[in-house]
Amino acid sequence: MGEPFDFQSRYASIFRYVVFAIIVISVAFFVGNIWASLNAKSKLLSCQKQIAQLGICIQQYRDENGNQMPQWLTQLFPKYVREPNLFICPMDRSKGAEGCFPRWLKKDPGWRDELGYADLDGPSQDPRKSKDTIPCSYFYRFNHYPSEADNRRAPLWSEIAQDDVRIYKDKVPVVRCFWHLDEGTPDNGGKVPSLLYDLIKVETYPKKWEMHFGH
Repeated sequence: MGEPFDFQSRYASIFRYVVFAIIVISVAFFVGNIWASLNAKSKLLSCQKQIAQLGICIQQYRDENGNQMPQWLTQLFPKYVREPNLFICPMDRSKGAEGCFPRWLKKDPGWRDELGYADLDGPSQDPRKSKDTIPCSYFYRFNHYPSEADNRRAPLWSEIAQDDVRIYKDKVPVVRCFWHLDEGTPDNGGKVPSLLYDLIKVETYPKKWEMHFGH
Protein backbone atom coordinates (compact mmCIF):
# COMPACT_ATOMS: atom_id res chain seq x y z
CA MET A 1 0.00 0.00 0.00
CA GLY A 2 1.37 3.41 -0.96
CA GLU A 3 2.20 6.33 1.27
CA PRO A 4 -0.84 8.44 2.35
CA PHE A 5 -1.28 11.70 0.42
CA ASP A 6 0.00 14.64 2.48
CA PHE A 7 -2.63 17.33 1.88
CA GLN A 8 -0.96 19.73 4.28
CA SER A 9 2.38 19.55 2.48
CA ARG A 10 0.68 19.84 -0.91
CA TYR A 11 -1.24 22.96 0.08
CA ALA A 12 1.85 24.46 1.69
CA SER A 13 3.71 24.02 -1.60
CA ILE A 14 0.87 25.64 -3.58
CA PHE A 15 0.73 28.48 -1.06
CA ARG A 16 4.46 29.12 -1.50
CA TYR A 17 4.03 29.29 -5.29
CA VAL A 18 1.11 31.71 -4.93
CA VAL A 19 3.04 33.95 -2.53
CA PHE A 20 6.06 33.89 -4.86
CA ALA A 21 3.88 34.81 -7.85
CA ILE A 22 2.30 37.70 -5.93
CA ILE A 23 5.75 38.98 -4.95
CA VAL A 24 6.99 38.77 -8.54
CA ILE A 25 3.92 40.58 -9.89
CA SER A 26 4.18 43.26 -7.19
CA VAL A 27 7.86 43.85 -7.89
CA ALA A 28 7.22 44.00 -11.64
CA PHE A 29 4.40 46.50 -11.08
CA PHE A 30 6.58 48.60 -8.76
CA VAL A 31 9.55 48.57 -11.14
CA GLY A 32 7.23 49.34 -14.05
CA ASN A 33 5.86 52.40 -12.26
CA ILE A 34 9.35 53.63 -11.44
CA TRP A 35 10.44 53.12 -15.05
CA ALA A 36 7.37 54.94 -16.38
CA SER A 37 8.00 57.84 -14.00
CA LEU A 38 11.69 58.09 -14.96
CA ASN A 39 10.80 57.83 -18.65
CA ALA A 40 8.23 60.63 -18.33
CA LYS A 41 10.73 62.84 -16.49
CA SER A 42 13.36 62.15 -19.13
CA LYS A 43 10.96 63.11 -21.92
CA LEU A 44 9.91 66.24 -20.03
CA LEU A 45 13.55 67.28 -19.71
CA SER A 46 14.11 66.64 -23.42
CA CYS A 47 11.02 68.66 -24.28
CA GLN A 48 12.15 71.57 -22.11
CA LYS A 49 15.53 71.54 -23.85
CA GLN A 50 13.84 71.55 -27.25
CA ILE A 51 11.61 74.46 -26.28
CA ALA A 52 14.63 76.37 -25.00
CA GLN A 53 16.37 75.72 -28.33
CA LEU A 54 13.29 77.02 -30.16
CA GLY A 55 13.62 80.16 -28.04
CA ILE A 56 17.14 80.69 -29.36
CA CYS A 57 15.90 80.22 -32.92
CA ILE A 58 13.01 82.67 -32.40
CA GLN A 59 15.47 85.25 -31.08
CA GLN A 60 17.68 84.76 -34.13
CA TYR A 61 14.64 85.33 -36.34
CA ARG A 62 13.76 88.50 -34.42
CA ASP A 63 17.32 89.80 -34.68
CA GLU A 64 17.08 89.57 -38.47
CA ASN A 65 13.46 90.74 -38.84
CA GLY A 66 13.08 94.01 -36.99
CA ASN A 67 12.35 92.33 -33.64
CA GLN A 68 9.13 90.82 -35.06
CA MET A 69 7.93 87.40 -33.94
CA PRO A 70 7.59 84.77 -36.69
CA GLN A 71 4.05 84.30 -37.98
CA TRP A 72 4.24 80.53 -37.53
CA LEU A 73 6.56 78.47 -35.39
CA THR A 74 7.68 76.24 -38.24
CA GLN A 75 8.51 79.32 -40.28
CA LEU A 76 11.84 78.94 -38.49
CA PHE A 77 12.62 75.92 -40.68
CA PRO A 78 15.07 75.49 -42.35
CA LYS A 79 17.06 78.71 -41.83
CA TYR A 80 16.95 78.77 -38.04
CA VAL A 81 15.77 75.27 -37.16
CA ARG A 82 17.76 72.81 -39.22
CA GLU A 83 16.15 69.63 -37.91
CA PRO A 84 12.31 69.49 -38.07
CA ASN A 85 12.24 66.91 -35.25
CA LEU A 86 12.84 69.88 -32.94
CA PHE A 87 9.13 70.65 -33.43
CA ILE A 88 8.09 67.22 -32.11
CA CYS A 89 7.72 66.64 -28.37
CA PRO A 90 9.11 63.25 -27.23
CA MET A 91 5.75 62.59 -25.52
CA ASP A 92 3.81 63.06 -28.76
CA ARG A 93 3.24 59.55 -30.09
CA SER A 94 1.46 61.00 -33.12
CA LYS A 95 4.72 62.72 -34.15
CA GLY A 96 2.91 65.98 -34.73
CA ALA A 97 -0.03 64.50 -36.65
CA GLU A 98 -2.50 65.58 -33.94
CA GLY A 99 -1.07 69.08 -33.72
CA CYS A 100 -0.44 70.89 -30.46
CA PHE A 101 -3.25 69.21 -28.50
CA PRO A 102 -3.66 65.49 -27.71
CA ARG A 103 -6.83 64.04 -29.18
CA TRP A 104 -8.45 63.61 -25.75
CA LEU A 105 -7.93 67.30 -24.95
CA LYS A 106 -9.51 68.35 -28.23
CA LYS A 107 -12.70 66.63 -27.08
CA ASP A 108 -12.81 68.65 -23.86
CA PRO A 109 -15.65 71.20 -24.29
CA GLY A 110 -13.81 73.63 -22.05
CA TRP A 111 -10.94 73.75 -24.51
CA ARG A 112 -12.72 73.94 -27.82
CA ASP A 113 -12.41 77.73 -27.97
CA GLU A 114 -8.75 77.55 -27.05
CA LEU A 115 -7.79 75.34 -29.96
CA GLY A 116 -8.17 77.62 -32.93
CA TYR A 117 -5.37 76.55 -35.21
CA ALA A 118 -2.56 77.58 -32.94
CA ASP A 119 -0.16 74.85 -34.02
CA LEU A 120 -0.54 76.08 -37.57
CA ASP A 121 2.68 76.31 -39.13
CA GLY A 122 2.83 76.37 -42.79
CA PRO A 123 2.74 79.02 -45.44
CA SER A 124 -0.84 78.28 -46.43
CA GLN A 125 -2.34 80.90 -44.06
CA ASP A 126 -5.46 78.73 -43.93
CA PRO A 127 -4.72 75.22 -42.59
CA ARG A 128 -8.36 74.21 -43.02
CA LYS A 129 -7.75 74.16 -46.77
CA SER A 130 -4.32 72.57 -46.85
CA LYS A 131 -2.34 70.32 -44.57
CA ASP A 132 0.44 71.64 -42.41
CA THR A 133 3.69 71.39 -44.29
CA ILE A 134 5.69 70.49 -41.18
CA PRO A 135 4.27 68.46 -38.25
CA CYS A 136 4.41 70.33 -34.93
CA SER A 137 3.57 69.31 -31.35
CA TYR A 138 3.80 72.77 -29.85
CA PHE A 139 1.21 75.47 -29.19
CA TYR A 140 2.56 78.78 -30.56
CA ARG A 141 0.67 81.80 -29.20
CA PHE A 142 2.03 84.37 -31.66
CA ASN A 143 0.69 82.81 -34.85
CA HIS A 144 -1.24 84.87 -37.39
CA TYR A 145 -4.52 83.02 -37.39
CA PRO A 146 -7.85 84.27 -35.94
CA SER A 147 -8.31 83.22 -32.32
CA GLU A 148 -11.80 81.97 -33.20
CA ALA A 149 -11.51 79.29 -35.85
CA ASP A 150 -14.87 80.12 -37.48
CA ASN A 151 -14.56 83.90 -37.29
CA ARG A 152 -12.06 85.36 -39.72
CA ARG A 153 -12.57 88.83 -38.18
CA ALA A 154 -11.61 87.70 -34.68
CA PRO A 155 -8.35 89.05 -33.24
CA LEU A 156 -5.26 87.12 -34.29
CA TRP A 157 -3.61 84.92 -31.71
CA SER A 158 -0.53 87.12 -32.06
CA GLU A 159 -2.56 90.26 -31.27
CA ILE A 160 -3.96 88.71 -28.12
CA ALA A 161 -0.46 87.58 -27.14
CA GLN A 162 0.96 91.07 -27.67
CA ASP A 163 -1.79 92.51 -25.44
CA ASP A 164 -0.75 89.99 -22.79
CA VAL A 165 2.86 91.15 -23.12
CA ARG A 166 1.80 94.70 -22.28
CA ILE A 167 0.28 93.39 -19.06
CA TYR A 168 2.57 90.52 -18.02
CA LYS A 169 5.74 91.51 -19.90
CA ASP A 170 8.35 88.75 -20.20
CA LYS A 171 6.23 86.28 -18.23
CA VAL A 172 3.86 85.64 -21.14
CA PRO A 173 4.19 82.10 -22.59
CA VAL A 174 5.24 81.93 -26.25
CA VAL A 175 5.53 78.18 -26.88
CA ARG A 176 3.66 75.61 -24.80
CA CYS A 177 3.52 71.80 -24.78
CA PHE A 178 0.29 70.11 -23.68
CA TRP A 179 1.55 66.59 -24.37
CA HIS A 180 2.71 66.28 -20.76
CA LEU A 181 -0.81 66.39 -19.35
CA ASP A 182 -2.38 63.11 -18.23
CA GLU A 183 -5.62 62.21 -19.95
CA GLY A 184 -8.57 63.45 -17.96
CA THR A 185 -6.62 66.26 -16.27
CA PRO A 186 -9.23 68.63 -14.74
CA ASP A 187 -9.83 71.89 -16.55
CA ASN A 188 -7.95 73.86 -13.90
CA GLY A 189 -5.37 71.17 -13.23
CA GLY A 190 -1.98 70.24 -14.56
CA LYS A 191 1.03 72.25 -15.64
CA VAL A 192 2.90 72.26 -18.92
CA PRO A 193 6.39 73.43 -19.97
CA SER A 194 6.20 76.95 -21.35
CA LEU A 195 8.79 79.12 -23.07
CA LEU A 196 8.42 82.66 -21.73
CA TYR A 197 8.56 85.87 -23.77
CA ASP A 198 12.15 86.55 -22.76
CA LEU A 199 12.87 83.48 -24.94
CA ILE A 200 15.24 82.16 -22.27
CA LYS A 201 13.20 80.81 -19.38
CA VAL A 202 11.19 77.58 -19.66
CA GLU A 203 8.79 77.21 -16.73
CA THR A 204 5.86 74.94 -15.92
CA TYR A 205 2.69 77.02 -16.06
CA PRO A 206 -0.89 75.91 -15.33
CA LYS A 207 -2.94 74.68 -18.26
CA LYS A 208 -4.81 78.00 -18.07
CA TRP A 209 -1.63 80.05 -17.84
CA GLU A 210 -3.23 83.21 -16.43
CA MET A 211 -3.92 81.24 -13.22
CA HIS A 212 -0.18 81.49 -12.58
CA PHE A 213 -0.84 85.12 -11.68
CA GLY A 214 -3.94 84.50 -9.59
CA HIS A 215 -6.52 85.26 -12.30
